[in-house]
Amino acid sequence: MADALRDRVGVYAGFAATGIALALPGALMPAMLARWGLGDARGGWLLFCFFAGTTAGALCARGPLARAAAAGSWLTSLGAIWLTFAGSAAALLAMFGFGAGLGLVMTAVMLLQSRRFPAERRTEMTRLNLLWAAGACAAPTLGLGFGGGVSVVRAAVVFCAMAAAFAVFGLWCWFGESQAAQAVVGSLKDSASPHLTVREAKHPFQWMTQIGAALLLLVFCETGVESSAGGWLAAFASRQSDSAHAVVGAATCYWAGILGSRLVFSSRRMERVPERGLLLANLAAMVLAFAAMLAWPLSGVTMVAAAALGFAQGPVYPLLMAMALRRREAQGIFVVAGLGSSLLPLATGAVSQHMGTLRAGLGVPLAAVGLMLAVGWLGMAAPLMRKERA
Repeated sequence: MADALRDRVGVYAGFAATGIALALPGALMPAMLARWGLGDARGGWLLFCFFAGTTAGALCARGPLARAAAAGSWLTSLGAIWLTFAGSAAALLAMFGFGAGLGLVMTAVMLLQSRRFPAERRTEMTRLNLLWAAGACAAPTLGLGFGGGVSVVRAAVVFCAMAAAFAVFGLWCWFGESQAAQAVVGSLKDSASPHLTVREAKHPFQWMTQIGAALLLLVFCETGVESSAGGWLAAFASRQSDSAHAVVGAATCYWAGILGSRLVFSSRRMERVPERGLLLANLAAMVLAFAAMLAWPLSGVTMVAAAALGFAQGPVYPLLMAMALRRREAQGIFVVAGLGSSLLPLATGAVSQHMGTLRAGLGVPLAAVGLMLAVGWLGMAAPLMRKERA
């Protein structure tokens, strides 16, 4: 019991740190654009490289999961140090390396917890993402060193502190796992799915058929919307107001909304709520919040709409991941999530640069939410959303 409690606390602390790390590029976007003299299109490439790195990290999540998490933590640590001193020429590579470490550690940790607690997978996914959101809430304030006129020295201290934290978490993952926990978890190769057969092993894309195109599309769009909103919201707010508090406040409201939502939905009582109904209601609320943000680009409206958007979006990702992992436990689902999170922010920046306004660019994630709502409303994904009997 003591070992199980220790393992959970350590994993939860590390996963909260990944929330800080994943939200920092968005919080620092206005400063990065100014620091390296970049336009929105190039800013989109920064986010693309970052989230492409998370996808590459997810692909590398193989072997014993505890050691994979350790390797990801150490790569994240190196990436944080690199970003502290990178110039414009190395910025894209630094972002990729930083993202690759995060993708590896997040994928390993989520699969690790999914296997440890199969009976409460949905709740465990929500708890992990609740703690992730708690870390993300701290990112805008930590990033004020770039966006609020504070010296670059503070920014360097933040990244160095993150590097130290992930180095320690890597050591904990490598040496702190109990032998019993490793036996339960196993490796991706040996236990990718309880229904794995020899025939399936010969078809590496079998998992896509088992999960289904509709659910994969939902995962792709959801992560893309979250990375686009988290990556561009601070820049959007900075063009409405010169106040650093307004910029930090908008980003914080978004992550605080996600945090509050996941706190509400982490309760076991919420498991009684039908999954498809919960998904549709939250997607509809996301459409309304996004539309209000773009229709009335005022600082106050932006903060309220960002909070509403985050609150509606909070339970969507853990809900979709629980559905997908119930169908088939494969790291490929994290790759799909990574593709969405890298491509939609890139498209947002490209459209913004082409149209000359970030409001137009943010129409990309709004359209993605509308597509998700249409898929759910038309019932295309309904067969994939039912609870299956063990």
